[in-house]
Amino acid sequence: MDKLHSIYEKILEKGYKLTDHRKIILKVLMENKDYLLEPSTLFEKVLKINKDINFSTIYRNLEIFLNIGVVRKINLENGKSSYQIICEADHKHSMICKKCGRVEALNTCPFEKIDMAVFEKRGFLPESHKFEIYGLCKECLSNRRINTKS
Repeated sequence: MDKLHSIYEKILEKGYKLTDHRKIILKVLMENKDYLLEPSTLFEKVLKINKDINFSTIYRNLEIFLNIGVVRKINLENGKSSYQIICEADHKHSMICKKCGRVEALNTCPFEKIDMAVFEKRGFLPESHKFEIYGLCKECLSNRRINTKS
């Protein structure tokens, strides 16, 4: 079964309806799975498929998808929030291009090597974490070098 259908099942299992609008939003998120999308960008892409969807529908459904666990929200350095569909079951850390928004997953978790005694001393039990590295992807870096030589 493909990932989109397993997301559909998860939505139904959580008691939500699988509306046409939700399918379109998920389709666009899946087509852009390697990128972070701001709600306004997602809205523009969705409008190309269905002009009857309004901006509040995008926000409302992103919150539902976030609560269900099928999208992740990343707060960028510029203070804006962007979203990405979750395609893998285990947690991933990301390298995020500040220019084009491309996201590449890191295959390792830098926090695996943290000594749990650090947390135990403070009486803290970690349950989850996020780790993002911001910079320029290969293509944007290459374009930047070309533009500075001109």
